[in-house]
Amino acid sequence: MSSLARIGTIVLAAGYSRRFGSDKRLALLNGKPLLLHTLTSLAVIPGPKLVVASDDLPMEIQSAVRADAELLLLPRQTQNEHGLGMGDSLAAAIKSASKQQWQAALVALADMPGIRQDTIQSLIQALVERQQQGEPVVPVYEGGWGHPVGFQQAQFSQLSQLQGDQGGRAILKRCQPIEVQVDDPAVLSDIDTPDDLQQFLINSSVL
Repeated sequence: MSSLARIGTIVLAAGYSRRFGSDKRLALLNGKPLLLHTLTSLAVIPGPKLVVASDDLPMEIQSAVRADAELLLLPRQTQNEHGLGMGDSLAAAIKSASKQQWQAALVALADMPGIRQDTIQSLIQALVERQQQGEPVVPVYEGGWGHPVGFQQAQFSQLSQLQGDQGGRAILKRCQPIEVQVDDPAVLSDIDTPDDLQQFLINSSVL
């Protein structure tokens, strides 16, 4: 199996959508749920795909996700009264990736459906080129770090220990990642509110 085939994609989709006011994973973009739009945008990436979601994801969406990816369901409620955090989701995904012997993982957010395919391809290329050095990669637009972020196997042990709302950024900073300059403002734009969704629909040229 080639190095490229050992790179997988993780989509984090277990958040609470508090600012959105409802389950934004189900928010419709031209009749298609947001989560499925994001998954479609990542189809250009070869290799396995793993979606991490809470177990209250509707069954019809679960079935649609499983048509294109492995689905890892986590309980909505944990001992933390606020429920699952990004750290919990990412740790669970990385543990699964490690068992499947992934060499690297591109970590995407379910509420960022507008990432351009050339941006994704640039990140994958950078991950492949830096595998032997064990260096993670991050897209940069106008000086700002964005998503998706690429982690190498060398970071999996640290990532698997994350908890609560602690994401992978602190680990990324310590590793001094390779910055991939992109001409893609979508790497900084997630959909947190209904207004964000409407603005995305207005600005999007691909949906």
